[in-house]
Amino acid sequence: MRVYKPSRAWLIANYTGASALVGLSLPLLFVPVGGVGSIGRMIALPMALLGGFVIARIPRIQAAYDDQVLHLNGFFRSVQIPRRCIRMVDTDPRSARVDWERPDGQWTTTTITAVAVGNRYVLPARTLGKQRAFLHDVSRWANRT
Repeated sequence: MRVYKPSRAWLIANYTGASALVGLSLPLLFVPVGGVGSIGRMIALPMALLGGFVIARIPRIQAAYDDQVLHLNGFFRSVQIPRRCIRMVDTDPRSARVDWERPDGQWTTTTITAVAVGNRYVLPARTLGKQRAFLHDVSRWANRT
């Protein structure tokens, strides 16, 4: 089984973002009633819960494939995609995704969270070699008969 885990920089950036959600929202929950209205609390609680959920999921994020199945563990869901169902693998790390056909015949797109770096202009293309190599390997694996 070939496994890809996110880079240390990816982990640090995502832990920092999730921690900021928690850190900025928790004080709003404990401010006396006169300081923040109920609307502030209604906004702060989901932010804190989302940040905590993301912090809990970050260590599980990875992409892997074996002989027949592509395993994708992301922030909000984990998917196992049979190789025969994969229609296209995007090999650009800035928009890494898999287009595949579900058993009911509908097509869906799933982001490869462990590889995707998001914003197209934050990282120069020359720094994305490891991610690009993994995506090319997945693409070759998916097209193998």
